[in-house]
Amino acid sequence: MCQILGMNARTPTDFQFSFKGFTQRGGATDVHADGWGCCVYKGRGIQAFHEMAPSCTSPLASLLQTLPIKTHNIIAHIRYATVGNTTLENVHPFTRELWGRNWAFAHNGDLPHFASQTNGRPILGRCSAPSSSPPPPPTIARLSPKTLHNTTCAQRHFNPVGTTDSEAVFVEILNAIEQKFCIENGMPSSCELFEFLKSLTDEIIEGGKEHAKGLGEKEADYQPIFNFLLCCGEGLQFAFCYPGKRPNSTTWNSLHYIVRRHPFKKASLKDVDYDINFKDVTDPNDQVCIITTKPLTVDECWIEMKKDELLMFEYGQPFGKKCCKLKEEEEERTGLDGGGSWDIGDVEEVDRTCGRIEFDSPKRKEKLREISRGSIEPLQLNDVGGR
Repeated sequence: MCQILGMNARTPTDFQFSFKGFTQRGGATDVHADGWGCCVYKGRGIQAFHEMAPSCTSPLASLLQTLPIKTHNIIAHIRYATVGNTTLENVHPFTRELWGRNWAFAHNGDLPHFASQTNGRPILGRCSAPSSSPPPPPTIARLSPKTLHNTTCAQRHFNPVGTTDSEAVFVEILNAIEQKFCIENGMPSSCELFEFLKSLTDEIIEGGKEHAKGLGEKEADYQPIFNFLLCCGEGLQFAFCYPGKRPNSTTWNSLHYIVRRHPFKKASLKDVDYDINFKDVTDPNDQVCIITTKPLTVDECWIEMKKDELLMFEYGQPFGKKCCKLKEEEEERTGLDGGGSWDIGDVEEVDRTCGRIEFDSPKRKEKLREISRGSIEPLQLNDVGGR
């Protein structure tokens, strides 16, 4: 399968260190040699790079490792083709515009119910149709009874260009988001987006299991694998983890993350002989979240995301749904010093203060810094921890 990499930072930060190690997995230290891509956010714009070549030997990928491009938000992907041909249109990350913002998506996993090119794609986030309504047309794949809807592919705003299950699920997520919030309230807050996105991931997982049953497979024989990164504008990134491994494979596909903050330390890459002392290239105000399939360094404490967990990263601050204070023995076991992901409810305070749609305003960024410094109460550590 593929591997993904994301960075979300409080202050504009370069991604050379992480990208250097990550690209080695595209054909050198791992098998993901069917193309690579990277999306870098610059204000309201986006710089996108895509190639069919292995990232480990790509001159363009090597060039990006030397350029001090600084950003709040990036995602990257290295591909091992399992669904869809090895063509440029199938290389992640995929991008679309919605509400004047650039959205980017990279996926690692296996979603057969989104891979069909003949039976249509599932409809996400739709209300139950009345019992008197006619059944959906045959071009619409069955997801679950509550999501059946008489909408044809031609009526959807977003459609895939390539043939991957990854792009198919991305465009259906965007279709569902646009349908819900444009009809009800327009542009959602980050908190509202978090809650609705989690409901969509529940539908996608449920639909995958129903699809397997429809093919006569036992649930134990098929479990969806659905790990993704989704960026929305300059400073907002979501990470979802539903890990697993393909049949007859020993490779476990998951997501890990780390929060680097003051006091910064030395880190050494796993896939190439290279290290850096972050205290020499940072200042105390910096805070950077790195999310990736497998840990990139050998001397840092990475946190594996839990199954069916959604996290939100906004300007270097992680937020999660479930919150409880870390136990002292857990801190001692992992070496954590209080870094972590705060409850998504804390974002509601930012929404109330700064407005629902001002994602990138200076006032909102300062409020997020106050959360990180602990001046907004209550702050409770998520049970996944983080450093």
